[in-house]
Amino acid sequence: MVIIAGLGNPGSKYEGTRHNAGFDVIDALIDKYHIPSSGLDMKGMYGKGVICGQKVILLKPMTYMNLSGECIQPFVHYYKCDPETELILVYDDIDLEPGNIRVRKKGSAGSHNGMKSVIGRLGTENFPRVRVGVGSKPAGWDLADFVLSRYGKEDRSKVDAAIGQAVEAIEMILQDDLDGAMNRFNRKPKKPKQKKTAEGAGGEGRIQAGDGQKADPAVGGEVGRGPELRQAAEPAGNGSPEPQNAGQKKDIQETAEDRLEDQTGIRKESFSDLGKQECADASGQTGTEGRKNSISADIARMQKQREEEKAEQSMNPLKNVLYKLLQK
Repeated sequence: MVIIAGLGNPGSKYEGTRHNAGFDVIDALIDKYHIPSSGLDMKGMYGKGVICGQKVILLKPMTYMNLSGECIQPFVHYYKCDPETELILVYDDIDLEPGNIRVRKKGSAGSHNGMKSVIGRLGTENFPRVRVGVGSKPAGWDLADFVLSRYGKEDRSKVDAAIGQAVEAIEMILQDDLDGAMNRFNRKPKKPKQKKTAEGAGGEGRIQAGDGQKADPAVGGEVGRGPELRQAAEPAGNGSPEPQNAGQKKDIQETAEDRLEDQTGIRKESFSDLGKQECADASGQTGTEGRKNSISADIARMQKQREEEKAEQSMNPLKNVLYKLLQK
């Protein structure tokens, strides 16, 4: 006799919630193999039948999630089952994305309170389990609120597919192929490659906005960057970052003008075109680096011009004296 127990919360209030993924897998097994109900006993709803040639008990604890062990341990004891070979637990996992499952021979409870109760009452963590991914908690959500929430349309379809995979994994375990089930279902899905674009002449890469972003629980869309970050991330037409509005252009212009005036004492009124100009120095550099070198050249030239003007002014008195002597 093998006990297959799915963890969840009883009552229509919790039907279809993320925390009831274990119940959903038990329901799928009942439907596929037409397992009749045997009623309520030892704080659990259960049914007896045969799956893949094995006598099984399909069990749903009615204790609510956090006390699941108070139901499962009496069933294991009454039917004299060895947890390592005659017990399979199915439950939700927030560390797996919707659509994924994991099969394990044994392991700790992690953060799952239902599993903590089962392991605590059985006194062992050495029993097979199938975990069904329900997705990670979005930022700002309370964990309890999240696991008791229902799926969006897209996630629901993914979880339905994962429930089918969980049924197949249980069938393989019942046919003494636990290792085969692990090899088949524990493969990590390949992550999509992050697209990068060149930014500026330096060729620095930048991950495009929208890659790997999580869903916003309030609006059901993607959590995008704020307007100011989106603007900073978008390249200008000449391949270098450019201010995206007049206010930003003015701030950059005034900052550059102030810096130039502090260093040279000269206010360059034509500096307003610097934000758009693509400059090149003797080495052929363009974009941001070229502009920096052009600014340095302008400063050096203006400093030289000012020194020449000062020298010329200092020479004026001497010129006047020489002029008077020549007149005499």
